[in-house]
Amino acid sequence: MMGLIGFLGAICLGLCAVPEVLRTIKDKKCYLGNGFLYLWLGGEILLFIYVLPKGDVPLLLNYGFNLSLLAILCYYKWRKQ
Repeated sequence: MMGLIGFLGAICLGLCAVPEVLRTIKDKKCYLGNGFLYLWLGGEILLFIYVLPKGDVPLLLNYGFNLSLLAILCYYKWRKQ
């Protein structure tokens, strides 16, 4: 049961960035602040590294998916206009 709860939580956290990414792609502009993006990116990278040796698949999927979404957000935030 706890595994299912963890898996569902990972799905929810993994999907929470999707609406922001869709808005960013549509508007071709990321509205999130630099501090927020730096902290989010740092947290995702560090937690991905932490969970990698443990092999916790739901968390690895969550962090990997979030890193790919963050790459899109960072691209639109920091690209040359």
